[in-house]
Amino acid sequence: MPVINTITALPISLSGVGVREGLFQKMFATLFNTPENIAVLVSLTGFFMTMVWGLAGGLVYLLYRPTGVHLSDIENQVDAAEKDIEQSA
Repeated sequence: MPVINTITALPISLSGVGVREGLFQKMFATLFNTPENIAVLVSLTGFFMTMVWGLAGGLVYLLYRPTGVHLSDIENQVDAAEKDIEQSA
């Protein structure tokens, strides 16, 4: 899997689709004597699970609004920390 993930991370195709399936076919057939259609199914299942969890996390990121935290408070804290660092240096 690390070899397949590394190769599919290269900018060969969009999200490694096609490249990943071809690598799964060849490596699973060679290493485990797995039929090609099963290897592709395993590859696509893993890819879609990653997509589903990524979309769920993206929705949480877009829709979550913490209460009681304001951007101006964070900016003031960062400014104060920067001034402390400058004075101590």
